[in-house]
Amino acid sequence: MIKAPENAEEQGRTKMPDGCKLAWRGLIGIAALAASIGAARADVIDGNWCNADGRRLTIRGPQIVTPGGTTMHGDYTRHSFVYVVPTGEPDSGETVSMILLSEYLMHARRGQH
Repeated sequence: MIKAPENAEEQGRTKMPDGCKLAWRGLIGIAALAASIGAARADVIDGNWCNADGRRLTIRGPQIVTPGGTTMHGDYTRHSFVYVVPTGEPDSGETVSMILLSEYLMHARRGQH
């Protein structure tokens, strides 16, 4: 009768020392953390946005280029942006609030909330 090897030594392999196992787990943890940091960066409102009616705007931190082409600052968080429409643009004086829904979708409201 042939007996199957019961442990690493019987199979002709060397057993991995416990310190090496810990080091591998640490490396795997660091790799997972690095991957999640990259993925989290896609989850911000910053970027170029467009509407089906042709209006466009750009958000870069607290700076916005409005659909009317005005560069100004507003209230910025990672997932939202609020600004008051500047003079000379349609609906000037109105507050526009935007909230990020997904990587490619944002909801915008005009007026008091």
